[in-house]
Amino acid sequence: MKQTSFMIASTGSGRGKTTITISLLSLFKENGYDVHAFKCGPDYIDPSFHRNVLDIESTNLDSFFLDGESLFDLYIKNRHEVNVIESAMGLYDGKGATSNHSAYEIASLLNVPIILVIDAHGMGYSILAEILGFLSLDEKKLIKGIVLNRISEKYYNKIKPVLQDNLKDRCHIIGYVNKMKEASLKSRHLGLLSPEENMLDEKLDLYKKSLTNVYNSIIESSLFSKEIVADIADSKLPGEKTLFKVAVARDEAFSFIYEENINVLKKLGGSITYFSPIHDDEVPECDVMVLYGGYPENYLNELSSNKSMIDSINCLNNRGVKIIAECGGYMYLLDEIEYDGKKYSMTSIIHGRAYKTDSLVRFGYVDVNINGNIIKGHEFHHFEADISEQFSDEINIVNAAGNESYKGFIYRDNIFAGFPHLYYLSNEKVIEGLINNE
Repeated sequence: MKQTSFMIASTGSGRGKTTITISLLSLFKENGYDVHAFKCGPDYIDPSFHRNVLDIESTNLDSFFLDGESLFDLYIKNRHEVNVIESAMGLYDGKGATSNHSAYEIASLLNVPIILVIDAHGMGYSILAEILGFLSLDEKKLIKGIVLNRISEKYYNKIKPVLQDNLKDRCHIIGYVNKMKEASLKSRHLGLLSPEENMLDEKLDLYKKSLTNVYNSIIESSLFSKEIVADIADSKLPGEKTLFKVAVARDEAFSFIYEENINVLKKLGGSITYFSPIHDDEVPECDVMVLYGGYPENYLNELSSNKSMIDSINCLNNRGVKIIAECGGYMYLLDEIEYDGKKYSMTSIIHGRAYKTDSLVRFGYVDVNINGNIIKGHEFHHFEADISEQFSDEINIVNAAGNESYKGFIYRDNIFAGFPHLYYLSNEKVIEGLINNE
């Protein structure tokens, strides 16, 4: 059967990768292809745009979280007929000031071709210099196509033959995207606003119309004729016996969820039920409650005023139900969150307060050592917390870029909570131990 994969990458953040990716995903879907989306790095927000378009979960690919073999296995397990991989940041941007764990490293491990997006706005012949610079670092010659973003059709037709003449057959200029200022995607401090906040449904038709020329070029190119021998793997998990019930918070406030984490919980025997701390009255019956991160600061009135939900969570805590919380979920367990000069009462399971700072408090990949067992994760938050108890001595966090070591988890009784986001697939035994109090 035919199968194709390619990566949409760019020279940096904010160059149009997400707009181009979701447009192509929608066009492939509309034309009857079985399509899947992947996202490089630890991003939660861009996969929500993929999910909005495809109605299925996207898959994160991160070479810090997983070694090359495990990463390739994850890709094979989740690939469909057409696979569109959205890169992170600039193509070569990795851990610290290196290309380690970059999108290019992932493309190399998977041996997939790259379509490089160049923001051509306000540029002329200098576009060639930018392209040649990126090609010079492409040791495996994976960059096969160039898309010029924010450029008019008239100027594209003028500059394309000049660029192609200089590039020869090294790679091909495959299309352009018009300037769409009125339909640009808006951002906040952690990345893009959600698909709903960006009114994506209203903008998508405009995006697709502008991307039709790129889509047609991909369909007609050699990128779309890769033959695979084996059938595409079934992405469904094997049947597992239910050993425990897991209630996972999922709504506008708590949306930073890796599907791989959910799959690990299922693999360990968890039966998953989702609930909303904003809209629901109580937590579903469970043995484990999980509060992932998100944007609780945008819904503090709703969270604080939902007293029945707060009472329900406290009732579960008093019964000794295991509570796992990270970042925004950790903040929800505190006495209060202070934001824009106001204080909002939360669950008071951990005594203390969270408050917003003027800059990032922590940023980057981390190794979390729990009693000698290491699980990987990352931190990315503008909030800090003052708490009345000490962090656990048995858990050590090491920033992978600067090797800074620090404490940052509450781990006592039935509570495991802190700012780092964990990637369960990097060490499933750690999660199994947390659930079983081992």
